[in-house]
Amino acid sequence: MLFLNTILLLGALGILIPIIIHLLNRRSSKVVEWGAMNFLIESLAIRNRRIQLEEALLMACRCLLVGLLALAIARPFIPPGSSIPWVIVLPLLLIAIVGIGVAVVLNNEPKWRRIIGISSVVLLLLCVALIFLEKYLNLSRFSPSARQDIALVIDGSTSMSLSSDGVTNFERAVEEARTIVKRAPRGHAFSLILGGPSPNARILDPTTDRAELEAALDDLRPLDGAMASYQALTLASLSLTRGDHSAKQIILFTDGQNVGWEIGKSGRWNFLRDAFKNLPSEPQVMMRRMPLPQHLRNLAITDVSLSREIVGIDRQVEVSVTVENTGNEAVTPSGLSFRTDGGREYFDRSLGQMQPGEKHRVQIWHQFSEPGATAIEVSLEVEDDILADNRGATAINVANELSVLIVDGNATGRLLERGATFTQLALAPSSLTLNPQLSANTPEVSDDASDDFDAYYDPTLDPIQFLVAPQVLTAAELTGISDFGSYDVIMLVDVPRLNGASADAIARFVEGGGGLLVAPGPRVQPEFYNSWETASASPLLPVEIGSVVVAPDLDSRFRPSPRTLAHPVLQKFAEAGKSDFADTLLGAYRQQVVPESLARETAVGARLNNGDILLSSRPVGDGSVIVSGLPLAPASGNLVTRQAFLPVLHELTYHLANPAAYNLNLDPGWEVNLALTGKGGRSLGEGLIGNYFVSHSAQEPVFTRQDSEIRFNWLNGSPAPGVPKDGFRIEWQGRFQVPKTGRYTFSADADDRLVLHIDNRKVLDVRYPGGSKHYSRKLEAGQWYEIEITHFEDGSDSKVALYYETEGMSRRLIPSSAFNPFRDGEAGVAANTGDPSAPAFPVTAPDGSTRSAVLGSSGGMLQLQGDISSGLYRLEVPEDQTPFFSEFLRPESSTIPFTVRRDNAESQLMSLTSSDEAFLANFITIAEPQTLEELVGFLSGNQFGQELWKYLAVGAFLFLLIEIVLSRWISRSRRLDEDIPVTFESKDAPTTGFREQLAQMGRGKGPSVASH
Repeated sequence: MLFLNTILLLGALGILIPIIIHLLNRRSSKVVEWGAMNFLIESLAIRNRRIQLEEALLMACRCLLVGLLALAIARPFIPPGSSIPWVIVLPLLLIAIVGIGVAVVLNNEPKWRRIIGISSVVLLLLCVALIFLEKYLNLSRFSPSARQDIALVIDGSTSMSLSSDGVTNFERAVEEARTIVKRAPRGHAFSLILGGPSPNARILDPTTDRAELEAALDDLRPLDGAMASYQALTLASLSLTRGDHSAKQIILFTDGQNVGWEIGKSGRWNFLRDAFKNLPSEPQVMMRRMPLPQHLRNLAITDVSLSREIVGIDRQVEVSVTVENTGNEAVTPSGLSFRTDGGREYFDRSLGQMQPGEKHRVQIWHQFSEPGATAIEVSLEVEDDILADNRGATAINVANELSVLIVDGNATGRLLERGATFTQLALAPSSLTLNPQLSANTPEVSDDASDDFDAYYDPTLDPIQFLVAPQVLTAAELTGISDFGSYDVIMLVDVPRLNGASADAIARFVEGGGGLLVAPGPRVQPEFYNSWETASASPLLPVEIGSVVVAPDLDSRFRPSPRTLAHPVLQKFAEAGKSDFADTLLGAYRQQVVPESLARETAVGARLNNGDILLSSRPVGDGSVIVSGLPLAPASGNLVTRQAFLPVLHELTYHLANPAAYNLNLDPGWEVNLALTGKGGRSLGEGLIGNYFVSHSAQEPVFTRQDSEIRFNWLNGSPAPGVPKDGFRIEWQGRFQVPKTGRYTFSADADDRLVLHIDNRKVLDVRYPGGSKHYSRKLEAGQWYEIEITHFEDGSDSKVALYYETEGMSRRLIPSSAFNPFRDGEAGVAANTGDPSAPAFPVTAPDGSTRSAVLGSSGGMLQLQGDISSGLYRLEVPEDQTPFFSEFLRPESSTIPFTVRRDNAESQLMSLTSSDEAFLANFITIAEPQTLEELVGFLSGNQFGQELWKYLAVGAFLFLLIEIVLSRWISRSRRLDEDIPVTFESKDAPTTGFREQLAQMGRGKGPSVASH
């Protein structure tokens, strides 16, 4: 506790006045030798104790009255971050004052007088010492001579753009920050941080250069989105560690919205508290609040979404827009406009007057005409207070096709008895299903000839291009396929088992981001599936496959239990009356058992009416695996005859096809990471770029793609579209790095020839058969090396594979994660990162400014840092880099749109509550200067905090009333204000009664003497 008017504490000496008055009025007792008074001694002693108690109470009131009044005039206050419990210390100070006064009164009780007096003096000295200690601990470092490092954090969120009296809160905050910089004592150093969805340090190292600070403040612009307050304060802490002064301070200019404070996340705030404590002096956060408007007229677009996660060009998709009145006034918009990258525009006028809190959804149907990343922009035509939330957007990578590999486990069965046949028909209906007359017009097709699916298929009668492109192969035909990266989903339909190479390749495909559906039937060999493992030796499947369960009769067939349809795919078919999926009957199925080791990872998505598992799933690496007991063949059940069969298989495909690769709408954060992954989860930043040539001497490639690994076995086939089976050449280019420092030995298998260049030096030339097959070199971990691999094929079979090994690591295939398709300096613009060779690309922000997105060193992530606003961004792809982004670029387009979502609560203007502030007080010290002058004065060495004079003044008034009442009560009890007459009479004189009798006799009223 400190005092604003320290000199006025001299008024506390007024406490001596009642003490001195008491001492002057106190008289010494005079001993009178009078034996008649001895019997009164005991009663007088009792009366004296009562008088002392009354005088002690009266003295206590008068001392408290003077003490409280003196303290109130001196204006005590509790400084922010006080470490002393003044709620206890202040009452103890007043008790010490009372004790000293009471001790003076107890003159007849020397023992108690001594105890109370000494205790009160000690307590008084202790309280005074704590006051000086508080001054030293809390304010000595803020004296004018103590230079400080001060982090200025300016809230740049959407709500700060609200205008009041023609000035926005953001403009007020910038001007107040400018005033603080100008008026702060010389030598104070400042850093500057703009708070937003991703806080950005405009000046990270505290500087005393006022011109630099002025220029940085001039360049500040508000952002769209909520301020991530925790990240902003963390960045402020980082900036303070880079300052030279021991005194640290944070000033936060904000409107006090509760969005972005992460209330309740104690773990994160504990980290910030520890960061503050590790600074030379623990900073306090001085929060300068800007006023929020009491009245808000505002409509906001709170959601723009599509009805499907994966969208193709084969059918329409529903675009849904949610509009909400987030203010406290009714608003009527003019309409809602839609615009797509393809040039289509829509306008909706269905919105009428909207009351506060009301929501309304507007839907349109749109069919995309071309594949690639595209955006839909929505604009609300309305006059309201917040302009930024009148715009919305969504971005999606429209798929050209989803490649699904269906592995048929019953290749020798009749066509219409195979589960793979119905699966293929459901995923890509042909003219057979679109034109039922086709089968009637071909009566000559006999059952014996029906084993050939093409007998039913006429491509001239099927003009529709479907999103899903299924391909059916047998397990034997998988041999030689070392990379399934060209597929989105693999479905194993009653496949007995796979050879080791195919099983390993599919496991790598799943871990890289691909989707795997296992539909076990009566032919599967459970021991193979139950022992199928990933490269890290963990089970691939979420369950162990058991024996076949057969229904005893037709009436006892099994059904899905509607209440157990928990998987996201099946939830859409759970509601009764909207789907006939619940009418599915199963005559036989394979049991699924969740092993204890996978209990936490495996999700049971559906069960049968007998309690057995119908569908289970588990994420594996970046991909996922589903084991389904759904009957895909007519012999196992009637699902293939249900209307739900086609949509269920489509939804399963969409779910497994890595929807993240098609979702370009990101959440705001410290940094925004745009994951551009291709088929099978192949990352943009992993693998090498392969150029395929028709001959050894051809100059221009006929096909270019990104290959994840150098391990291919084409046998006697073509390696890519447009490339012949023999005489071709392939060149892979990019760079690579090794996991640990050491001497690495490279080797290769090639038919017919492989040439390896590292850092433009030829190091390996492998010819079939024989030739040089090894090369050793010391390599540093984390360093990128240029690599070029050339493969020549002469004739017959063709294969190629590249390996490395080092001490402690046996010979193995170089993984895709070790490769990066970009060479140094290949990508667009320079990167402002720790890795100067990291590829970077220009990005157009929602405000039209140009930013830079950097390809992360791990590959696959484009990292956007700095001022992150909500809204629509466009990644600009240089012309020579378009092959890397072929799966995301629309025809004749070189941009990839993506969005950063807005926190809808930012449009509702909810302030921090007292409970929110109480939570934050557990981790950081927050002070709230009420005026700019108070804040400037504090930095100049003046003091402020929670003033107590009001409470002390009220206390002084109460004790004044108590003193008056107490004085009156004592006066009346002692009868000090009464006049009591005293009459003296002589014992020798006649009494008054005798005189009255004589008077009566003289008047003849008394008895006569004669009668006696």
